[in-house]
Formats: sequence, C-alpha cells, structure tokens
Amino acid sequence: MKLFSLLLLPLIIFGCNGNKNKTGMQSDLTYASASGTSDLLSAGLNLYANIKNAELLAGLQLTNQGPTAITIQEIVISTPEGLRSVPEGNSVPFVLNAGKDTSTTLKFKPVNDLKTYQLTGKAGCFKPGYKISIAYKTEGSDNTLTMDLETQLPPADYKAYSDKYNKPLNSYSFNTKTGFAAKQVKYLQTLNPANPLPFVNVSEQEIAVAGLNFRLKSFMENDSLHAEIFIVNHADFPVKIIRDSLDFICMGDASSYRTNRVDLEKISGAQQTKDMMEKGDRVLIHFKKYCKNPGTGMMLSFRHAFVLSGPKPLFNDNIELTGVLLR
Repeated sequence: MKLFSLLLLPLIIFGCNGNKNKTGMQSDLTYASASGTSDLLSAGLNLYANIKNAELLAGLQLTNQGPTAITIQEIVISTPEGLRSVPEGNSVPFVLNAGKDTSTTLKFKPVNDLKTYQLTGKAGCFKPGYKISIAYKTEGSDNTLTMDLETQLPPADYKAYSDKYNKPLNSYSFNTKTGFAAKQVKYLQTLNPANPLPFVNVSEQEIAVAGLNFRLKSFMENDSLHAEIFIVNHADFPVKIIRDSLDFICMGDASSYRTNRVDLEKISGAQQTKDMMEKGDRVLIHFKKYCKNPGTGMMLSFRHAFVLSGPKPLFNDNIELTGVLLR
C-alpha cells in the first residue's frame, strides 16, 4: 500500500471534548462518513472539525479500480454556497497505480462565510455540510473526471455547536460618507500641483491613495479590538511609517487609552528598514486595543502615521470608522 499523508504527526491534540476519530486524532465535530464508487475510482471520506483552530481534517481512502494508473489532480472542499478551499501543503497531484489504494489525511482552513472573512479575517462558523471533490485523470487520457463526496453533521450536533459559537461579531469598516476622498484629493494637489488629478478612492474596507493601497480587517473580542491593516506600495516614492502615530481612537470613551500593541510585519521588501516602504513593498500592521465602550464610534489615526519626504504627511486627516454587525 502506498501512503500519501499530509499531516499524520505523532501527536495532534484537538479541542476539549476528546472525541476520537478514525485517524487516531481528536476532534470537536464528527461529520457522517461518505463514500463513492465508479468504474475507475472508489473513495471513502471521514471529516472532522477542530473548532479552536478553525480546521477541517479530511481522512480519505482511495482505491484505483481501473486497469491503468490514475493521477489525482485536485482535491477541494466546498460549502453549500460554493466557497472552495484547497488543502494546506503539497498533497496533490499524486499517482495511484492500477489496483492500488492509499490513505491520506488532508487539513483544510475553509472560508465558511465570505463577508465575515473580508471584514475580520476570520473564517466564520463551520457549515452543517460540506462537499469534497476529487478531480482525476486516467493514464493516456486528457479527460478530467470528478467524484463528489458529500457529508453532513447530525442535526442535533450542529444545533449544539451553532447555539454556542454562532454569536454576533462586531467589525469596523471605513465610513465612505464623510467626504474623506474629496478632501484628500485637494490636499494631494497642494503637495504636487503638477498632478492635478491624484487618484483617491475609499470603499468599505480599502483606501487607495496615489498608488498606495490600505486594506482593513477588524473585530471585537470581549473588550479588545483586534485589527490588521495590509498595505501595498505601488507608488514611485517611498513612505515612512510612524508606528507611534497609528492608533484606533474610541470616540466618546473617556477611558480610552492608546493602542496596547502595534506590530509591524514586513511581508516583502528590506527587513532592515521595516518602517520604510519602497515601491513594491508590502506591510501588515497588527493592532490590539482595549475598548471599554466600542459602540461609541471609532476613528483610525492616520494623519501623522505615513510620511513622505520633506517630511510631509501622506494623509490630510484621520478617517472615521463605522460599525458592522456580523452573524
């Protein structure tokens, strides 16, 4: 038997309820087993969920029932809404020779709710059912065949899970109704009169300013705001990040302190100068801030946080945030 295993580690501890699955690992949720058979391929699926890590663990048993080799080209998991996720690691493609079988364990980090992921970076609650799709070709053929395996949680198990974990989630987006973009255009015109129409655009989660793109993800957890700002510099000029000037301001909250933590991660570009963004550089800024009364409104302190040569601030003003309630 040829073994293809992505994640079979000596010990992996999952969750807190100690449910043991057929791979010898522990899980929080156990989906119903599923199987499928064709003239060429036989497949069995056992699917388990780890709530803490937002992971799905798929145990697959595959048998080549045909007279020629099969190449497993792709294995994906999808939600009922059609959101597809590939397994972590280099698990496919692989070849299954005629008459042979294999067992493989795949780990997925599925996106369960697109809006929740876009606003917060969280995957959203697990779905009551998933579909695993296995795409394969036979030796000497260009035709791609697909086998689908569908599985569901027992209704009582999903209700218990949903009642406990499917709670409202507070996030924030940029307020697009304050005239921020028009004011920023006028400000950039004063910095560079030779460019009469600098590009500025503000959407709910993104700001584009003269070649720099800022994307916001955030969520409230208990009394703390967790946020990320992902920045890409497409401009022909460098921008310096003043970390001490970055902050989320809880408007109307007299007990609001400065942000507890601001961590700057240089995704691409010179690591020796993490606070300097040249053209092509990408930076991820992580925030954690205590907010006693987050419902009073929020302001993102941008005005003195990004500086051009001169030094001149990139932004003319801070930007307001608006609350978004997610389910």
